[in-house]
Amino acid sequence: MVFELAEEAGWTASWLIGYGSYEQARGVAEWSRNNLWGLAHRDRVEVAQSMKATRGEYRYTVPTLFNDTVEGSARLFGLRREEASFIRQEYGAGVEAGRDVPWIDARGTVGATYEVLRADDVELGRNSGELDNTAVSSITVGLRRDLRDNPIRPRKGQRWSASSETALSELGGDASFERVELAWSWHRPLGGVGEDHSGAERWLHAGVTQGIVAGGGDDVPVNKLFFPGGESSIRGYTEGEATQRDASGRFVGVRSSWLANLEFEQLVTGQWTAVLFADVLGTAREFADWPGDEILFTLGAGLRYQSPIGPLRIEYGRNLDRRDGDPVGTLHFSIGFPF
Repeated sequence: MVFELAEEAGWTASWLIGYGSYEQARGVAEWSRNNLWGLAHRDRVEVAQSMKATRGEYRYTVPTLFNDTVEGSARLFGLRREEASFIRQEYGAGVEAGRDVPWIDARGTVGATYEVLRADDVELGRNSGELDNTAVSSITVGLRRDLRDNPIRPRKGQRWSASSETALSELGGDASFERVELAWSWHRPLGGVGEDHSGAERWLHAGVTQGIVAGGGDDVPVNKLFFPGGESSIRGYTEGEATQRDASGRFVGVRSSWLANLEFEQLVTGQWTAVLFADVLGTAREFADWPGDEILFTLGAGLRYQSPIGPLRIEYGRNLDRRDGDPVGTLHFSIGFPF
């Protein structure tokens, strides 16, 4: 057996373009360097720009911390994004250590982050006085496992992830709360030949997510609440507009948000497929009302072109239980699989 080894370039540059119904055109540029100091260290600069958001991150990675199984990294980051009812601004720094967890075939991470959060031009309803300008110091823990056959265009397999953010004022921040996010997706071909279902022309996709914010009282920052809606959420609404409303009709961030997506995809011809979908969203303003005191339903259909950078999607979702001020439905055009 003969192995051929090619040395990786000292530095690389790459870029990516995309489109979403809310942020519209967006582009990402990335520069990375390898084998810094001759120790296999890496660093990366990433800059992203869209019609609604500007984001930047610098990350320095050490592949072997403590032993050969732990990877460590440090990062600086910043974000400015126009949400439906406020302008989100976030910047800070963090450190993280990660390693494989072989007994469950997953990847685990633990880290610490200090960030400053601002919400400007706020037009939200105020039901609990959440902070719109604060510092958060937190400990984060994450676990994820990906068994999909293709991360860009999944046809079979599943993926799950769990993350927890514990913010503590004792660590130098202004707020104390717990934020947990869980996600699972599943993909299966229908028909085809053999155990690998080769030649399948239809597929079933399902996804479930749950996010909760517990504790903190009135000191939970607006930036840490959930504002569901959009082309990768409940598709009868635009970005952030499926969240709850107050008595005057203004949007209110929620502390509990769960979402279920179900899709049937059918090959039409060549790289074109058609999709029928159902999205169900449950939300609650207070964690005590988990799993939700308001439920929204969307049914829809769409067409997808399976491009090398992911599916180009045009989808329309119609809302079955509209609230005052809600649209009859929403048309989305975007790139990338929704869950």
